[in-house]
Amino acid sequence: EADHTCSLQWNDPRLAYNPSSTGGCFVDSINVYASLDVETTEIWTPDYNLYNLVNGVQSMGSAKATVYPDGTVLWSRNGGIKAICSFSGLDAIPFDELGCELLWGGWTRQIEIDHEMLDGAFYTVPDDIWQSYMPYKLITDRIQAYHSYLPYKGSISYKFFVRRAKRFYIQKIVVPTILFTYTSFGVYNLDIRLGERFGYVISLLLVIVASDIITSSMLPTCDEHLWIDTLSLYS
Repeated sequence: EADHTCSLQWNDPRLAYNPSSTGGCFVDSINVYASLDVETTEIWTPDYNLYNLVNGVQSMGSAKATVYPDGTVLWSRNGGIKAICSFSGLDAIPFDELGCELLWGGWTRQIEIDHEMLDGAFYTVPDDIWQSYMPYKLITDRIQAYHSYLPYKGSISYKFFVRRAKRFYIQKIVVPTILFTYTSFGVYNLDIRLGERFGYVISLLLVIVASDIITSSMLPTCDEHLWIDTLSLYS
């Protein structure tokens, strides 16, 4: 789930006008109401949307589009999108860098419309902006934008990676697990004739089980083997 700015630009010759013949005043642009809803929009709009969506651009609020004399239309909207991602790199949790790919294109006219990326339309923000006290941080130097022929010709793909805030997992899972492992060897320092030796082992086992139950909610549920599973298994 992410905040997204969707900026679309296209040319519609039907909207071209003479800027000098608009009531005697020179008008270099006109703002008109634009929407994906055919009942309310004043102009034609492309059905550009996210393919692997849960919530796509259709959930964004309506906004006015700017029409220029040559028929060029610029339409920008802000809002949240929610996509279905097949994450890569999850096996190295909590030292993972998760990758997700967003596929964009047309829904009803996939063959007729060939989408192009505008110059300067794709940009990144510095690492220190909007990334404080966050569970993930965007890796800005690994973002990719390219044309894709899947699932349809003319599709555009955006691929980005985020780095997990690993300090939380190190303090709550990794360090306690290692400490419990070293503490378990303390049983060999106790006299075999002492009854406390048995109680020491039982107490330690209960602590480890309780720790696994608490930390299980912090980890993803999947069939693949994770690094954190290896740590727990050999500890």
